[in-house]
Amino acid sequence: MKRTLRRVYLIDDDPTFNFITKLLLKKISFADEIIDFMDASEALARLQNTASDPQGMPDLIFLDLNMPGMDGWDFLDVYKTLPATFLQQCKLYILTSSIDPSDKSKSLSYQCVTDFITKPLALDKVTKIKEEFSSMIA
Repeated sequence: MKRTLRRVYLIDDDPTFNFITKLLLKKISFADEIIDFMDASEALARLQNTASDPQGMPDLIFLDLNMPGMDGWDFLDVYKTLPATFLQQCKLYILTSSIDPSDKSKSLSYQCVTDFITKPLALDKVTKIKEEFSSMIA
């Protein structure tokens, strides 16, 4: 059975990037709902409130690393403590402007991180992610 993405979280402090990325994702009908957060702690609070509710949680998260306040690393340190069932069902992608190999290596050392993507988010990459997700067995 093919799955479709119901909900995606885009966590990035750049409103222009969020706007453009949402346009790209909507153009290819990437998900039913795309929610952007400019504050990682706000996104984390929403996740913690919905972690026990499969209907409320996102299927996929795009997370920036470099943000003021709670950055992507801080987010990951708390995120990895969420219930295992949640972590198994929600795919998290790092989406960052960082080209530092140590950031990529560190990101991928987190079991909860699916992949490391350098900005901007390319159409072929999101199409591939969508195809991979839809081919998963629900």
